[in-house]
Amino acid sequence: MITMQEIESLFGNGGFNKFLHDGPYRDNAFENFNSKVVEQFGGEGKGDHCYYVIKFTRKSDSEDFVYVQFNGYYSSYDGSDYSYGNSYIVEPYEKTIRAWRQV
Repeated sequence: MITMQEIESLFGNGGFNKFLHDGPYRDNAFENFNSKVVEQFGGEGKGDHCYYVIKFTRKSDSEDFVYVQFNGYYSSYDGSDYSYGNSYIVEPYEKTIRAWRQV
């Protein structure tokens, strides 16, 4: 199983911000892992919270994968910043909500 420590070690100097600057949607960004952005939220007009959820899969075993959410903040002056290290392993789940519409 992939650990958070393994994921954190992928980014080295510059951390997740550098990964984003270099292009999180590129293939083969890491030697031993494939990565795929599965969700992105935040930015202009969406408040100050932003995040990425990225699926990391071990290249040697496609059944060994983990989803990691990287949280950050957005400001119109500086853009997005993910440098404060608030990231964790997440899993998808279904959620039923009730919404209302005009009739």
